[in-house]
Amino acid sequence: MTEAERSAEVRRWLRYAREDLRAAQELAKNPELAARHVCWLAQQCAEKALKAVLVFLDIDFPHRHDLDALRNLIPDGWQIKVSHPDLSELTEWRISENTRIVNNILYSAGTGRNSAGLRRKPADDGTHFTEPGFGQAMRVVFERNILFGNFQDIPAAWRKMIADPMLVAPGTGRDGLASLAGYILRAGSPCIGAGVPLQNSGGRDFWGNPVGTGMNPAIGVHQRSRD
Repeated sequence: MTEAERSAEVRRWLRYAREDLRAAQELAKNPELAARHVCWLAQQCAEKALKAVLVFLDIDFPHRHDLDALRNLIPDGWQIKVSHPDLSELTEWRISENTRIVNNILYSAGTGRNSAGLRRKPADDGTHFTEPGFGQAMRVVFERNILFGNFQDIPAAWRKMIADPMLVAPGTGRDGLASLAGYILRAGSPCIGAGVPLQNSGGRDFWGNPVGTGMNPAIGVHQRSRD
């Protein structure tokens, strides 16, 4: 990375940190909104500010959301090492843990990858340097999903989930709910009745069809019964 690229990367991290801070400040003014959103944005602001410092110092950092671990990479002599010796309480609001990813159709027309973003690439086009896996997210359960397409970098257990979900016309959606009929399941789809029963699911699919309590739902957004 050249000096010009590093300078641009530092400014980018700081811009994102300021945006998160402003969003947190605005949300904090509304007593009707949950405070957890403010806490999460505060954690994000601190994380991005710390990463801006590390980029400025040309110190590589792992894809982690642990604020103390990031701060500890900064050399002695920086004020943050003294003024904020313990950031663990703020770290608690980082990315979720104990996450279940179930009953989804992952349909890739191109190349699908199981990867997590490390940091943005120098070109500010939304792309990231990545690494395989869920990054620092911990205790992620991935089950009863259907993958279809050219998927790379996926665990062996996921390959057992590869199948044609038999959607009516994938890729034909446009603006508006009426254009999404291509994502309903065709008769004989392996997704029908193959999902995991979920509590507090709302009892309806994307189109408002009922999803019975305690039943094995279909995988995906369309609840279709076996014909």
